[in-house]
Amino acid sequence: MPKKKKYTSWRCKDCEIDYFVTSAVTHTTHCPQCGDNLFTESIKVVWLERPFNYKRPWSEEEREIIESGLHLGKTYREISQELDGRTENAVRRQIQQLRSKGMLSI
Repeated sequence: MPKKKKYTSWRCKDCEIDYFVTSAVTHTTHCPQCGDNLFTESIKVVWLERPFNYKRPWSEEEREIIESGLHLGKTYREISQELDGRTENAVRRQIQQLRSKGMLSI
């Protein structure tokens, strides 16, 4: 039987959606729909057997930041620090996708 893990239930007041984040995150989180963290609030702690994965679509502005960062020779970590709410691995995967689709000129 799988072990239950501790998650925190969050609510975005702007989008009016509820979402779950692992309890290892102690600071405010970003809404998976709008990407904003100003209107999020922690509701309660719950125990779940499986994780929730939320994927927020990449915006055109984020793609431009990635492309300019690559032109300047920045690493994945440096680019992810410029993009609010994106991890180093998410940036690396997005760069690979853009290259495979031919949307990245580098």
